[in-house]
This record gives sequence, structure tokens and C-alpha cells, in this order.
Amino acid sequence: MYSVYDINGDKTKELIIKGADNEENKEEYFFYRYKDKAVKAVGSLENTDDNGESKLYYVKKEKEIAVSKEATDKSSYTLYKVGKKIKSSFSINKENIDDQMKYTLEDENGNVTDQKITEANWSEVEESLEEIVFYDLEVSSDSEFTEEQINVLKSSLGVPDDVMVTRCEVGEPWYWEGAGIWIVNVELYSGDDFLAGAAIDPDTLELEREIYTYDVSRMNNGLSTGQEENNSEVVSSDDETTSEETSEIRETVSKVTNLPYVGGNTYDVDLHWTENGGLATSQAIDSGILGTVRMDLDIDGEEEIFYVSYEESSEAPDGNAIYFGVIKKIGKSWNIISKQEVSCVSPLEHNGENNESSVFMRKSNGKYEIFYESYSESVIATGQSWLFRGFRMEETGLSPISETNNIYYGGSPIDEFWRGAESELNDYNGDAQQMLDNYCSLGFARPYITFGSMTVDCNSNLYQIVHINKKNALSTMEISQWIPQSNGQGTLTGAFKCVIEDSGSAVPEVMSEYENAQAVAVDANANSQDSTEYLLPDVANKYLEETEVTSFSLDQLQLAINEIFARHGRCFKTAEIDSYFRSKSWYQPDASKTDEQIVAEFNEYEKANEELLEKVREAKQN
Repeated sequence: MYSVYDINGDKTKELIIKGADNEENKEEYFFYRYKDKAVKAVGSLENTDDNGESKLYYVKKEKEIAVSKEATDKSSYTLYKVGKKIKSSFSINKENIDDQMKYTLEDENGNVTDQKITEANWSEVEESLEEIVFYDLEVSSDSEFTEEQINVLKSSLGVPDDVMVTRCEVGEPWYWEGAGIWIVNVELYSGDDFLAGAAIDPDTLELEREIYTYDVSRMNNGLSTGQEENNSEVVSSDDETTSEETSEIRETVSKVTNLPYVGGNTYDVDLHWTENGGLATSQAIDSGILGTVRMDLDIDGEEEIFYVSYEESSEAPDGNAIYFGVIKKIGKSWNIISKQEVSCVSPLEHNGENNESSVFMRKSNGKYEIFYESYSESVIATGQSWLFRGFRMEETGLSPISETNNIYYGGSPIDEFWRGAESELNDYNGDAQQMLDNYCSLGFARPYITFGSMTVDCNSNLYQIVHINKKNALSTMEISQWIPQSNGQGTLTGAFKCVIEDSGSAVPEVMSEYENAQAVAVDANANSQDSTEYLLPDVANKYLEETEVTSFSLDQLQLAINEIFARHGRCFKTAEIDSYFRSKSWYQPDASKTDEQIVAEFNEYEKANEELLEKVREAKQN
């Protein structure tokens, strides 16, 4: 069992693992802290179980840990300080002797002292205790997570009230350096059907990353692609009825390319052992058209059709690749006028990775540009990767954007890569800072790419055409257990799901010119003193009085807190908040920054004012 808790009040939560040694009848607690880019053991403590019940508490005033032990005729609390090491402070005991309560105090070495202890002293200790809740690594809806917590997760993940959650699986806690917090993967099931899931902060239940909201199509059987040789099964299709025009566009591209249209579907993907003893997944699809969009790409007054395909690679032997293509009507027939192989890196390949990939476009300096981005994290091993490619539509067709030619990182930890010039990985996989400079030179905000926070999510006036999301459908625990149990052979059916979304029909005919995020930064300096741009213009220049904000609503108080963070480049996941700050000329989002780094940048006014706003908000909530 595990818990996460900020024990010593430094705004960094420790990880606590609780275990039991049945042979010696004792419970053990192991404490870990994330420091210097590594998870380090702080120490451990144990509690002998003499047929009693023990719990772990937090003593807020003293910033200590207390272990309780409840037996038939004796109760005790032992307090510990958790610093660089774990050190005992004292123990207080209550024992029933001949129907009378006797209270004693033991020093840090377990020796009984002469200090007189009364019932009032015992009550004072008990009143200072705050129980630390532990979670099983695999729990059900009627065990460690309360019904209220399950309902909070259901609401956050969009699961309808009338859908019953029969199982809630929780993975092992892990430290997310990007946000500076411990998080766990949670998956909700109804029977054997996966409903939704995310990596969450177990303390607040806030969704942090790998967010997979409820999709009713997961509960239904879908269409058949007719690719019987493929081990993948089509589970569902788009809910919305495709317009006749969109259907005609897709049919035209399929005829010209001789490839089936496969977008808008969810595919089951199996995990299996290969002949050479390795692990691989079945391909989600053999080949096909993933998405299309029709517009005047070369600005010549006549519309073309842009398409994204997955087909045999001309560069990689025995492999497929993502392609960008453009077809145009010449005379009475449609013909391919431009085609570029983009990358062999995609969620559709034979790899045991969770992967999110996006194809999006923008209009920049009067020309259309189309980009492909892919981010992955290994499920079977460790490691992450990020790839970014771009093409510009010229009179002669699609032309590679040179700045994106070498933007690729693969390894671990990718958090180190986002540090750029400060990265220790520069000699390992290319020049990290050069890649980031090339990326930002295209006008994008400094990146910190992860699931649900891709370039298209963090910059305005970008229009997504195709979104591919491959995620393990079975829990990491199930996959990890199957690997050794399978003895190097066999197939784990339905280990992953791959969703291909075609958003091409939603791309507007009139596209807004892309606003360079770097230019916005320059404008921010010129307009930083414009009071109409801020909810609290002087928050960084003076101490606020409580009377200045007591009239604020809860929403206004939260927005004011967010504004302090936004001044330092914090990115926001909520679309409404993100849109609000992007409308401000001073806002310069920097996805590479963690909340911990931002707080460290606060001046004395910002720090005090943020605490005041938190205080007022908490008072209103209560």
C-alpha cells in the first residue's frame, strides 16, 4: 500500500510504502523523496503487531509522523522526525492495569521517563493527529477509494452517472518531474470494459496526464475493415454521421491512392512474442488513409485535397511510414501532385509503447504549413521519445521545413531533454538546445511535450487534421505479470487500443494567420504595465490588503491565483483558462516550467499575495 504526503512542509511530497512482514508479525513503512533528479530512500520504520491495529498519522504542528498501535489493553503513539533520516522523538502510552488507566512517556531510545503524563496529555496528542490514508496498488470500488472519490473521478473523466464502475485499478506511484509531484495511474472499468483512466494526483484526485475520457464507442461493437489478415479488430467508428461532401473527399483519395479509408475508428492491438524472443504488438492497421482536408493549399484559386496516409515506407526496409500527400483535379481526373514520406515513428508500428501523434496545420506568412508530432512512452521498458516534422506548401508542392529536419529525441529521462542548454544529454542524442531553438524559431512556445499537452494543445491558431492515440487497454500490472508467466511465447489479446481520429472536416475554410508566440513575448514587454490586461495589475509590486479581494467570487479568486502563475509562463490544461490568458498580450506560455520552478521565481509580493488569495479562497469555500 502507498500514500503521498508533504511531511516536512517543503511543498514536496514524500512517497510512503506500507508493507507487512507476516513471519515476524510487524508492519513496515518505507519513505522515499525525489531529490537531484532521482528517487532516494529516506529510511524506514516498523511497528510490531501484537494482534493490534496500527495506523500512520501526520502531526502538522510538529511536522512529524506518528505511528499508532491499538491492542486490547494498551494503546501507544510513537512520533518520528523525517529529515535526511528518520529519527524517533518519543512515545506516549496508555495501558489498562486492573481497570485503571496508566500513562507513560518513553524517550527516543525507548526508556520510560519520570515525566508525569495525564489523560489531558494523551488527548492533546490525539487531537493533533491527522490520519494518513493508504491505497492498495489494485483496489475496487468498494475498498480503498470511497464511493465519493470514485464519483469525483467519474465526473472528471466524463463517465455518465448511470454507468456503474465495478473495478478501479491503481498502478504503482511514480514521480513526475515535470510537475514535481507523485502521481498514480487509475483505470475505471465496468465489468471487463475499460471506461476511462488517467494519471492522477492521489492526494487531490486532479487529472494530471495520460487522460483518457469516457467514450461510449468503447462499449459498442464496431465495423469491419475487411483486413482479415490483421490481428487487430475494429471496435468502433465515429459517432457523428459523415457528411456527403466529406465522404466524397475520402472516397476520391482512396481511389487515387488505392488505399482504404481507416480513420475515425478504434482498433484492438495484441501484444505477442516474436520468433527471435522479443515482444511486439500487432499493427493497428496494414495501411490506409488516416485523414483528409480539402482547401486551396497553394493559393491558386483552385482547391486541392491534402491527405495523411500510412503505407509502405520507401526508406525503411520491411516497414511502413506516415505520408503527407496532395491531390489536385487536372482536367477530369484527380492526380497526386505532391507526396512526402514523413516518418516511420508512429503509434501504428509494432512497439509496446503508449503513443500520441498529431497532424496539424497553420497558415504562416500567407502559406500553409503541415506538421507531424509524435510522443511516446514505453510500457514494457523505460524511455520516451519525441519527434517533430514540418512541411510547407509551395507552388511546386510540399517542401520540408529545414528547421524540423533533425528534431528527434529518444531515451530517458526526457525531462532532462526539455532543459535544453542545461541538459546533461546534449552529447547523447544530438544537441538538445539546438533542437529546441529550431522548434521555437518557428514561433511555437517553448515545449514540454507529454500526453494531452502536445504542440497543437499549447499554441493558438493551429488546426488538427489527424490525432492518433495508442494506449495500453490492460493495466501495466496485467501486462507486467503476463510477460514472465507466458514463458516467452503466446499472445496477450487486446493489450492496447489505438484510436484514429480524423478532424479534417472541422478545419475552417478561412484560416486565421498564426500568431508567433515569440512575437507575443516582445509585445508583452511593451504592454506589461497596461492595467486593463490584468485582474490584479499591482500583484507583483505591492502587498495586497485582504479587503481588496474579499468581494471576489471563488472563480475570480482562482483566476487571480492563476494570473500570478501565468505571469511566469505557466501553461493551463483547461481550455477556458488557456484561452483567457492567451488573449493577453503579456502572456508567454512556457511548457518546460514546473510549478515548483515558477514558485521559486515569485518575488516577495507575489509570494505573499498568492498566499493571501489562497487564504481568502479557502475561507469562502468553508
